[in-house]
Amino acid sequence: MLCAGEILSQWVVVKFGGSSVSSRTKCQVIIDVVNNHLKQGHKVLVVHSAAQGLTNLLADRCQHNTPAFAAFSEILQALAQDLEVPMSVANEPLDTLKALDLLAQLDVYQQASLMALGELATHRVLMAFLAKHGQPQSLDPKEWLGSSSEDKRHAEA
Repeated sequence: MLCAGEILSQWVVVKFGGSSVSSRTKCQVIIDVVNNHLKQGHKVLVVHSAAQGLTNLLADRCQHNTPAFAAFSEILQALAQDLEVPMSVANEPLDTLKALDLLAQLDVYQQASLMALGELATHRVLMAFLAKHGQPQSLDPKEWLGSSSEDKRHAEA
């Protein structure tokens, strides 16, 4: 029987920022890094940011009410074309952005939803690309992470 430490030691977590997920060449680096860890016998968890420029557009929408949909779509379309995946894989986050972009004001919940769209849309495009190079699995953090009002660890920080 494996203990928690042994199970965790099988895993490697790699994090890629926005510039690292913004072109085919840079996404190939992700594939190479993942394959290298897999060859070493590790399980790999890839964490990534939104493609370069997307988060700034969304933050400007929240802070200055600057429309974001057109520029966001243009960046994402360029990435999808570069990765040779259909833009339709990101329809759901794009539809959400389009709807939120029409609102005059966003409440804090709408702003939180809006700010997540860069990662969500980028993830959809990346998964379609990675699926052509292996069999990636997508995990929804909301299904794996949780919080509790009884959790007081933040008080120790």
